[in-house]
Amino acid sequence: MGGVTFGANTSEPSDVILTDFNSVLVYDIVSNTAATVTTFGDIPPHRLGYSTVNGPDNRSIVMFGGYIAGENQTHTAVDTDIYVLDTCTLAWSKKSIKGSAPPGMFGHGAVNINNYMVVIMGKKDDNNYNRLVYILDMNNWKWVTSVDAKSLMDTKTTSISECKFNLPNVTDTTFVQFNYDLSVLQNPLAPTKDDDKSKKEGFGIGFGLFALILIGLGLYYYYRRISRRKASFLNPRWMRTMSSSRKGDGRDYPLFVYNKELDSNNPNNPYRPTPAAAFASHNVKTYTASDHEQWEQQINSDIHNDKNSISQDIWKRMRSLSNDEETATQASHPQTRKILDA
Repeated sequence: MGGVTFGANTSEPSDVILTDFNSVLVYDIVSNTAATVTTFGDIPPHRLGYSTVNGPDNRSIVMFGGYIAGENQTHTAVDTDIYVLDTCTLAWSKKSIKGSAPPGMFGHGAVNINNYMVVIMGKKDDNNYNRLVYILDMNNWKWVTSVDAKSLMDTKTTSISECKFNLPNVTDTTFVQFNYDLSVLQNPLAPTKDDDKSKKEGFGIGFGLFALILIGLGLYYYYRRISRRKASFLNPRWMRTMSSSRKGDGRDYPLFVYNKELDSNNPNNPYRPTPAAAFASHNVKTYTASDHEQWEQQINSDIHNDKNSISQDIWKRMRSLSNDEETATQASHPQTRKILDA
C-alpha cells in the first residue's frame, strides 16, 4: 500500500507518481492470487517513509509517520496521527490517541512487542535525526514514557484472526480506474452510494420528525401559557354563582365574598337562614373595589349632608372613646396632667 509507481499507461522513469491509500494490493496466500482492491473509511493522505506494525487484534495494520516529498529533494514530516487498516474489510480508521505524541518523523522503524508499538531511529526533518525511543500502548491507544520490563517479554501466544477478506470475482465486480492503476477491483464490503443515500434520507426523516415533535411541544406549552393567562384574568364577579350589576369596570376586582343576612354568632338575627340556604348562589355577594369606593363616597356624602347620619354617630362614638382614654391616662398619671395644664 502506498509508495510510488509508474503511471497506468507508461513505464517511463519520468512518469513516476505517488500511489495513495484508496486501494491496497491484496495477496491470498492460500489461492496464490493477488488483486488491487479499493478501501474505504478514514483514508490517510498519501505519504512515503512511514512505518507499520501488526495491530493488537491480529487482523489490522497500524501505520505511523512518513513524509511528503517537496522540491529539490526536500522532505516534510506528516502529522503524528495513527491510522489503522482492518485487513478483513479493508476499512481505514483514525484512532484517537492520548498521551504526549512524538514529533513527526520519517524513515524510522517500528516493531510490535506485546501490543506496544516501539518506534526508533528515523529523522524529524532533513537535518535532524531522531535519537529517542517512543512507545505506543495499543491496548489503550496512548503514548507512554515508561513500561514495565515484564510487559515487554513475549509470554503470549499469538492468536490467528478468524476473519478473512475474500477477493472479489473479477466477473462479478466493477473495476475502478486510478491514474496509477486501471484494474482496481471495487470492494464489495464498501458502502455504496445507495447506502449513503438511504442514510441521508433516514437522517432527514428522523430530523424532520424530531423537529415536528419540538414544534408540537412548543405549541402545547404556548397554548397552556395563554390559557393560564386568560384564566388569571377571570373575575369571580362574572362567575355563574355570583351576581354582577356592571361589567367592564377596571375597578370591579373582588375584595371578598359575603352574605349580609348570615350572622351565625347573633341568635337574634331574624334573617339568619339555614347554612344550606345561606350559601345558595342567589344569596352570595361579591364585595369589589368599586363597591368600596361607592361606600366611601356615601360616607362622605352623609357627613356633609346629614349631621345626624349614622356615619356621624360612628365618628362621635370614636371621639368619645378617644376622650375617655385620654381622661383615664391623665387620672393615672397626675404629673402628666400638670405638665399639660402648664
